[in-house]
Amino acid sequence: MTSRGRKERTQGVGPPHRDGEMATAMRMMVIVAAALVLRVLVAQHVNFAGDAPWATGLNGSRFWCWPWRTDRAPFARLLACMVVALVPLGVAFSLLWQRPASAKRARHAAVVALLVLGSFAMQMAAMAGGDGNGSLGRVGQIVRSEAATSYYNDAAALVRNGVTTRQLLGNYPQWLDESTGHNRNKPPAPTLYFRAWISVFGDSLGTAQRAGMALGALAALTAAATYGLVLCLGFDALTALCAALFWTLCPGPIVMWPELDQVYGLFTCAIVGAWALGLRAPKTSPQRAMAWGAAAGLLMAIGLFTTYALLVLVFTLASLAVGSALFDSGGRRRMIHVAAAAAAAFVAFYVLLWLAVGFDPITTFFKIHAVQNANLVALKRTWPDTIGWDLLDFTLCCGWLGCLLAGMFLLAGVSRWRTKKTGWIAATMIVQIVLIALTGVLQSEVTRLWIFVLPLLAVVVGLELRQWDRSFRLAVFLCMWILLVTVVANIQFILLE
Repeated sequence: MTSRGRKERTQGVGPPHRDGEMATAMRMMVIVAAALVLRVLVAQHVNFAGDAPWATGLNGSRFWCWPWRTDRAPFARLLACMVVALVPLGVAFSLLWQRPASAKRARHAAVVALLVLGSFAMQMAAMAGGDGNGSLGRVGQIVRSEAATSYYNDAAALVRNGVTTRQLLGNYPQWLDESTGHNRNKPPAPTLYFRAWISVFGDSLGTAQRAGMALGALAALTAAATYGLVLCLGFDALTALCAALFWTLCPGPIVMWPELDQVYGLFTCAIVGAWALGLRAPKTSPQRAMAWGAAAGLLMAIGLFTTYALLVLVFTLASLAVGSALFDSGGRRRMIHVAAAAAAAFVAFYVLLWLAVGFDPITTFFKIHAVQNANLVALKRTWPDTIGWDLLDFTLCCGWLGCLLAGMFLLAGVSRWRTKKTGWIAATMIVQIVLIALTGVLQSEVTRLWIFVLPLLAVVVGLELRQWDRSFRLAVFLCMWILLVTVVANIQFILLE
């Protein structure tokens, strides 16, 4: 191990792996990646998914199977697009390679900006290279497709009928009966998003294209948000950069463009990050703890105005609070301050919204909950049969290797974590993901629905890769890119009909 490698330490993370351990782990990664690529290619070629045991789970679960591509674009075109999209990530890694431990903030900002650019470029490359027509025009078609989302079409109907935002929110539970598709079990924000675009630019394919492109740009910002989340949790910049680069190469956020699910990770990072900063506030500054707690509560309220999936993050927030009480001096008092401020801000948001426009969050929640339960019965997604399948589908969402890396860090034990608090945070992130499967609150279509918890997995992956030598990190990211290209080339995730 070089002298520079010995200096690469971070609070809460143990010493770097020995060279022999890294070589063994890397060989395992390469073998796993090669086996997965081969399995996907053969399964797609003979269309064995669901018929052969060795192909089961490669393209989703038994309850929701992502179809193999039938209109495959020329692979050379896809490969060329994905190589071009890889350039910003390559430049980012080269900057990270030079002096990662002592780099100034300007270098880190440049790396994060390149990761955001690379994330958006990957989305466009996957769309243009994987589509049979070889263009980005499919973005607008997906946005306007009732089968894909239906948010845009319902928003366009509202504009045509002259329904104002105040009227919509004041009668939202009743309007849900008139809505279509995914809108029937969603809060108002998705419809309001597309309504804003239509109000400005009119109802047209071009408007849908602009709205979809904006969603891709917002989703790309999750790379920066993941970087910020890791810093908020108390880890160093190199851990944060590794986590952000991992998120950028996960298939889920890339293949689901332009779905709103891509954007929900921003809420995860913001909510958990603000909560963590409140728990880490100085003992002498309860006002700062309460300010960050109020920010977390407000962000949660806004997030639940967009999707109720974020409710599951209550476990993460509670676990981080307990960890602070156990391991930090004055943690119990800060926990009370943060929780009280968060609850007050959350309640205040919905009270003010109710007073301003008459929006009833309680009736809306129970109406949507009833619709969701009816949908699960109709789709025959029986719990607990979905538990294992959902976790298997999540491995596809994170490019398979993400779960392997997270498992390696957890199994390393306290000797590798250096502090018990680091292990507590890592375990919290993994248990949160497993808990979603165990409770069955978000069943099937996991590659899309669970994108918002990818930043939590990225935290653990970043902690693991932080201990690896640079050349081995590069090999891991190249394996992830190869798997990403394989997934894009062979599996179709969004259908227009």
